[in-house]
Amino acid sequence: MSKNVRLNVEEDLLSTVNELFKKMLEKDAADVLIVPQDVPSGACTVQTLVRYPAGLRALNPFAFVLPSNSADILVKTTDQASQERIVVVFRPCELRAVFELAKLNQINLDNVTLISVDCLGTLPVPEYVELAQKSENGLTMKLLFDVQKGGKESLLGLDLRSACQICELPVMDNADVSICTIGLNLQKEVLLKANTPKGEEFLGAIGMELSEEEDPESRKKALEQLFKVKAEAREKLDAQVKEEVKDIAGYMTVLASCINCHNCMKVCPICYCKECFFDSDILKPSPKQLLDKSEKRKVVRMPIDTTLYHIGRMNHMITSCVSCGMCESACPSKLPLLAIYHAFGSDVQALFNYVAGRSLEEELPLATFKEEELESA
Repeated sequence: MSKNVRLNVEEDLLSTVNELFKKMLEKDAADVLIVPQDVPSGACTVQTLVRYPAGLRALNPFAFVLPSNSADILVKTTDQASQERIVVVFRPCELRAVFELAKLNQINLDNVTLISVDCLGTLPVPEYVELAQKSENGLTMKLLFDVQKGGKESLLGLDLRSACQICELPVMDNADVSICTIGLNLQKEVLLKANTPKGEEFLGAIGMELSEEEDPESRKKALEQLFKVKAEAREKLDAQVKEEVKDIAGYMTVLASCINCHNCMKVCPICYCKECFFDSDILKPSPKQLLDKSEKRKVVRMPIDTTLYHIGRMNHMITSCVSCGMCESACPSKLPLLAIYHAFGSDVQALFNYVAGRSLEEELPLATFKEEELESA
């Protein structure tokens, strides 16, 4: 059982959590915080690197927007030589990507304390920005109270991103510390859970007195409802995709409007290669090569090799896909990339009894050889 502490909400939830993180710097429990904060206009929320308490002015880990999967920030800020003590706040899909990248030796977690927040979903960035610009202060809390009424797929009439509608792990109880909000009265309290010895030590260092107690019944019921709603949405979406993409012709039809911009690759946290085959000169034919190809084939689809690109990318990272949906959000052609990756990625991961990013201890399927593996597949 995790050790936890109930944090009383003094003024409001955001200011209470803001003071909690200030304490981390004031009590020298961290050198650097990587935390989401509202931009000055309030129109969006972005990750920030903060070294001094005064830099925490608009902390908002509960904002219903995810401009990018921030796992890449730890790739850029950690290495084997670093001694900086970093505390980072992530949503579950971001934390899952961190675990995958750590297993792929792209992130060093030795001096990192991982904090996860319950996630009730996010809106597409344009819709969130428009809503934020029209709203007065308190948008996050208004949305939080609205969706707390039961695992809904919309907020104030706006649809959640498809990745959020089908999310398998909207809470992560294997971060060092979890900030729990689902099923709680957020006008009165928030629950902090220490899930690891590092988390216990960290909360102790900032003066938190931990105890052992089960989650409140209200939280258990809310989580049960949330998981049920998302499981139903997953089943429906997976069945729809597999009907549309049951052969290569169907796959090509769904991806017919791809413009080969590679945005999906650029925002994917798992696509970490410094040099990518799909950006290399090998796939950039000269004018003569292109014209020769048209002579042989009679018709050449432009831009070329879009199907090869998508099949190749899926083959490279499908076992580590965490279904964050960044690929789909970044696609200018609005291709259902998240739906495709989840439908087929979950099948592939199931072959290995593996869920990407579920645990730091689970071994990567494609990096682990087991002699009797797949014998019954």
